[in-house]
Amino acid sequence: MIYPSNLEQKIDFQVIRDGLKGCCLSILGKERVDAMQWQTRYGVVCDLLSHVREMMELMRDPALSFPQGDICDLREALSRIRVEGLYMDESELFALRKMLDYVGQLERFFAALDKAKYPVLSDHKSGVDSSAGIGTIILSIDRILDRYGKMRDNASPELARIRKEISASQGSVSRALNAILRQAQAEGILDKDAVPTMREGRLVLPVPPAYKRKIGGIVHDESATGKTVF
Repeated sequence: MIYPSNLEQKIDFQVIRDGLKGCCLSILGKERVDAMQWQTRYGVVCDLLSHVREMMELMRDPALSFPQGDICDLREALSRIRVEGLYMDESELFALRKMLDYVGQLERFFAALDKAKYPVLSDHKSGVDSSAGIGTIILSIDRILDRYGKMRDNASPELARIRKEISASQGSVSRALNAILRQAQAEGILDKDAVPTMREGRLVLPVPPAYKRKIGGIVHDESATGKTVF
């Protein structure tokens, strides 16, 4: 038992906790620090101190470079997809891919340590079956997302069809708009340097207010000065 029971408050140990949390890379690490309890069993304390000593030695070892990566809190997303029919969005899936890649790096790093020099850390296991799980999941994600975390056109046959149709429609709209633009420029309605622009997701033409009725269409917006309508 700890005596007195409020020892942590008496020695203001929260300062140590806060300092350690400031070194954490994610909310998961900070929560782990908050959950740490005082240990009274000699064997457990010795084991934890062995981890600390080896980790300090490892971080000072010029021959080693500790992997750097992303740690994300995906608990909500992972809990959500337990329900059939629900899914992760692009950003969540990409975050999962990066985190799994980092877990794999850590596994390989600890497994490659000199067992004589780092007997405790070299036996470190994350609890994840790397050979059976991580690589397979990463490959599955890579078939869906590109290296920037965006959905690939060929992620599924249906998506490929939809995006092809969208691209064809956009091309058709662009050609029609450019034809209108060239005709308006030839008639002196629009300046020679006028170009189509986007307004609230719509591709529009910048037109002087005096000529807005000479071009068929709808006025979707106007400039702050009122000298241009779109």
